[in-house]
Amino acid sequence: MIDAILSQLANGLVLGFLYILIAVGLSIIFGLLGIVNFAHGAFFALGAYFAITLTGYLGWPGVVLAPFGVAAVGALCEIALIKRLYREGPLLSLIVTFALALLIEALIRSVWGSMGLPMSPPAFLTGLVEFGPILLTTYRLGLVSFARAVATRKCWPSWASTFPRS
Repeated sequence: MIDAILSQLANGLVLGFLYILIAVGLSIIFGLLGIVNFAHGAFFALGAYFAITLTGYLGWPGVVLAPFGVAAVGALCEIALIKRLYREGPLLSLIVTFALALLIEALIRSVWGSMGLPMSPPAFLTGLVEFGPILLTTYRLGLVSFARAVATRKCWPSWASTFPRS
């Protein structure tokens, strides 16, 4: 019983680190642009589906190219929709990006279907690591390491600041 609880706790922590990656992206967008982007998660999902599609053609280098595809879609949305919202109030940006999220989700369903698609990890991230009763895949540990590095890099200026903290 305690083994199952520890395994679920470890898997929950890994999912939490994935949420950290998404939150870092949200904070960067809001900090730089002042736009509450409700479509951020939809762009994240679109990148995942781009990666699945590109790995079918190119192998794992497709994962590296997928963010460029999402960046192109994001730039198009920026030019067509979001650029006009900078001078408007935050409520309008919230409504427009929510509608954009619904549009992207409908596009994903129409192109890739409503069922989730499997994607195998790269060869160097296959395998299991055992910590007592807890079994974690090497892929999940790689995700935790990457998310921790991103979060540390994002927060480093505030940790290294010479300004007093309260």
